Amino acid sequence: MEIATSIGVNLLLGLVLLGLLRWRLGADSVRATNPAEALQIFRRFFPDANGTATPAKDGRSALLELDDGSCALLLRHGRRWNARLLVGREISRVA
Repeated sequence: MEIATSIGVNLLLGLVLLGLLRWRLGADSVRATNPAEALQIFRRFFPDANGTATPAKDGRSALLELDDGSCALLLRHGRRWNARLLVGREISRVA
């Protein structure tokens, strides 16, 4: 009887862990799909930023042209966003 209980508990824990793994690796719908949304996410890091945003097709990054003439980059890494102001010569070419 002891071995059956141990096997049952291990199977239950395995199923719970498998369910948590599937939930964690599931589809993540956080994207910057339009320019306004990308600019809103960028403003979390730089509240005074104004300009135009061009999001990538997959929605995981955006290139921003700010009103002061500088450029900025918004990148998604996992479940968090990184924003960076770009200085001269950091961008040599954009396709």
